[in-house]
Amino acid sequence: RNSYLKKLSKLFYENGTVARNDPVLSVWTSKFIDLSSEISGKRKGMCTKLSDKDFEIKYVSDIEDFSKITDELTKKMENNKKRDIATGYTNTGAHREDWNINDKQDIKKFGSRGQKRLAIGKLIFRTQEVFSKENGFYPTLLLDDISSELDKANIKEIFNKDLLSRQQTFITVINPKILPDYIRKNAQLIDLSAF
Repeated sequence: RNSYLKKLSKLFYENGTVARNDPVLSVWTSKFIDLSSEISGKRKGMCTKLSDKDFEIKYVSDIEDFSKITDELTKKMENNKKRDIATGYTNTGAHREDWNINDKQDIKKFGSRGQKRLAIGKLIFRTQEVFSKENGFYPTLLLDDISSELDKANIKEIFNKDLLSRQQTFITVINPKILPDYIRKNAQLIDLSAF
């Protein structure tokens, strides 16, 4: 759709033609609406599954009623068609949506870098829990330098023994000495600087 919008945008700027009823654009728009509706709906559902009263994943979308997502998106796409042609890209849909973490406060706006890392850690463990409930096992967990910018208490919290022992876990750190003792004693350490 965006590739075709670029062609229509070029026509618009060269001779002022706004091809609002272009049949090819209509086909691409219809496909886009179907896929975008499905993606947004699944994301909204996942945000709901990951949330509880103390930790909320807020899905940020211009869709107001997710039970009528296809109808709402169709209206928005029609209303934005002229703008899409002028800009040469799609201005609304799943690719323009976002999500925020609220862990007693809006982490994106008010969280320190350490609080953001801790919130992402909580999100990772909640995702593992949802996956396990739906599939009957925990997937391999990859934690890439999640401990940087955390103090000792938060490092201990993020490397909770009960949470890490449920699945195979790979952890990357710059300094392995910051890892809790039980991890250093039971883990296979690989020093990549030696390669």
